[in-house]
Amino acid sequence: FEDSVIANYEKFDKALQMILHLLKEGTNVKLIIKGYASPLNSSDYNENLSIRRIASVKNFLFKYQNGIFMPYLSTDDTTISHLVIEKRAFGEQKASKGVSDKLTDLRHSVYSPQAARERKVQIIGITFE
Repeated sequence: FEDSVIANYEKFDKALQMILHLLKEGTNVKLIIKGYASPLNSSDYNENLSIRRIASVKNFLFKYQNGIFMPYLSTDDTTISHLVIEKRAFGEQKASKGVSDKLTDLRHSVYSPQAARERKVQIIGITFE
């Protein structure tokens, strides 16, 4: 948990500080985020679940440091910079083949560390202009 979740959150927080600095300087920033799911449910369900996971990141940004990113996320004002979230939902398409997709095998399809690692979001790119 500490090596993965906490360490990655700390990296994310550092990236957000750099992004905030760029936005304050007037630079437009785009975050490209992938969403994933374990293979337990149907492909359509898992793709929608991946989209919701990406939306959770955007919701997190709305609340981060008392809403410091809000002006950059929700504006049509061309006088300030923008933070854009580009979504790439993969659902279960990229899930490891060894992860169970059986509803009757909850121990492996839901509760195993391997299945848990498939339920994630990943920032795969940051572009700025």
